[in-house]
Amino acid sequence: MNRILKAVSPLFLALLAVSCSDDTTVSPAVGPDDSGKVNFEINVYAGDPEDTGSRTSRAIDQDGYDYSYEEPTYPAENMHTLRVIIVNNETGDNDYNKVEANEYLYRAFPQDGSSRFTGIRIKLDPGKKRVYLIANEASIAALNPATDFNKCLIGTTFTSAMMEDVIISGEPGKPIIDNTGTEKLNIPMTEEFDVTIKTPETDEDYYQSADLFITRALVKFSFTAKATEAPQLKFTIDELTISSVADREYLLPTSTVYDPAKYPVSWDNRYITAYDVPADATVTDYVFPDAEFEFTTGYTVGNLYTYAPELYFAETRLPADPQEYILTLRMTEYSEVTGRNESYTVRRTLPNLPSLPRNTHVKINLTLTGGRLDCVVDVLPYTGVFLNPDFGIDRP
Repeated sequence: MNRILKAVSPLFLALLAVSCSDDTTVSPAVGPDDSGKVNFEINVYAGDPEDTGSRTSRAIDQDGYDYSYEEPTYPAENMHTLRVIIVNNETGDNDYNKVEANEYLYRAFPQDGSSRFTGIRIKLDPGKKRVYLIANEASIAALNPATDFNKCLIGTTFTSAMMEDVIISGEPGKPIIDNTGTEKLNIPMTEEFDVTIKTPETDEDYYQSADLFITRALVKFSFTAKATEAPQLKFTIDELTISSVADREYLLPTSTVYDPAKYPVSWDNRYITAYDVPADATVTDYVFPDAEFEFTTGYTVGNLYTYAPELYFAETRLPADPQEYILTLRMTEYSEVTGRNESYTVRRTLPNLPSLPRNTHVKINLTLTGGRLDCVVDVLPYTGVFLNPDFGIDRP
């Protein structure tokens, strides 16, 4: 199946329609006299809620890799808008083909974004549903103008392929989002879930909900550098290159495997162990701009330098050969006696980085000891963006 956006966008745009919300998402309560409709209520969390003590902060995957978790660093990594599209399974087969609800929330978010949004209540008929969650969709429109979730008519046909085929892309050798300038794009977040709303049998059954989460769509890198002793000659690390990063990805997580598993959804942090990427994704090296660490003869031992650009990349899966990520550094030594400069490159395989899934911050820590350069990688999946309603619902 061709998953390129341009192949599906005409049909996609023709069918997209919306019941736009003005953040007044709490509908009047329904009850036994309202033809069997159910109040479906969700609360949205981006990052850890206030009670973080019960959350897992580290995890070891099946290959022995050690993962830590972190909260969003920049405002662009928070939610600024949220859309909830709910599609029903009217035909009873395995596809979901009729838009039943489409809520767009934006006014209640503060300027720097938010880690939560609470109190969304949507009236739905009982039955099988697919819930699409889309945060910061203006950035998606900027990356792909053909994608417009603002035109969705309730009751129109909406197949799963229409979402699964959407791709966000950039140029080869460049990040998907570059926020190093004055203009910023908020990081897209997406997820989809299948839920079943049971037919009410008691008054309590008219209030149901599901525990869901949403996932940031991109990857970022940062670097630290320190030395264990003052150098005899001044030197700099003046170029950092990562191989390799892709130029495109699916908008929705595709064939994604989480640990812990996606269902049943819990408060535990998750990391991604498997995923699919577009077959035509171009994987190229990326040279980080303005990256420079300077070590002088007066360097204070242990002083840590940090380079953390606001650059965000597509999730990447490497081809079979080579199956490793390489960091290439250009280093320059300066002799105050001779006035000569000598540059050379150093290549290091990045340990603890078996893949490059979305929702990940890769922190590369460089330590210089004499003539040796050590490289340690911290893989930091973001803490989840959680939808945490108050009531139970049947889940697959």
